[in-house]
Amino acid sequence: MPVIKTVLVDDEEHCTDRLVKLLITQAGDWVHIVATASTVEEGIAAIKKHQPQLIFLDIEIHDKKGFDLLQEFPDPGFNVIFCTAHDKYAVQAFKCSAIDYLLKPVNAGELKEALEKLAAKNYEYETGPRLETLYHNLKTIESATKKICISTASGMEVISVSNIIRCESQANYTNIHFVNKSKILVAKTIKEFADMLTPYNFFRVHNSDLINMVHVKKFTNTDAGLVLMEDGTLIQVAVRRKEDFIKALREL
Repeated sequence: MPVIKTVLVDDEEHCTDRLVKLLITQAGDWVHIVATASTVEEGIAAIKKHQPQLIFLDIEIHDKKGFDLLQEFPDPGFNVIFCTAHDKYAVQAFKCSAIDYLLKPVNAGELKEALEKLAAKNYEYETGPRLETLYHNLKTIESATKKICISTASGMEVISVSNIIRCESQANYTNIHFVNKSKILVAKTIKEFADMLTPYNFFRVHNSDLINMVHVKKFTNTDAGLVLMEDGTLIQVAVRRKEDFIKALREL
């Protein structure tokens, strides 16, 4: 496995020390820490000097933010893993943006998972679109204009959540269906999309179907409940999920 040059940027010394120890335990020689920084300015200088493939970046750094550092690199040639103590709404923005994050205090298991995801991506960067989506979602935390950033066979796509009508499971892949009746196949499970989209009025009515409640046209409350979507698709609601679905529909 190739060595990844890594820079840590955090203004809390105890957090940096903990992360260094965890990286040694979880990654061994694979992750080579070339520099640590406690200010935005130090972080920028370290990145320019060492040209790392990975940075661990705190959100709040003294009176500045990690985004101030990233603005110095409009086309970043490195991956970013944020370290954050932000609330659940900001964390949801990270999920939708396909940006890795670690909640403080950093957990060894979660760090290992983040590193495994990085290795699985074969160190592809594509960081720009992901960060743009994250900026957008953090600015619109309480609005309906959420976007998600996903990898496709042709590259990265940034998608408005409101344009998704439903997600359909295809084993370890998911078909995303849009209001204009187009669709794309994505190498993510429907569970991953449920984790991302459930806070934004999506409901998993069946193991194979995740629907945007905003685009429900009609619900037939029979033993085998059926949902008619705005694109004309009829979807069965699993019996064990029907009661929760009706409740969610009433609360919409």
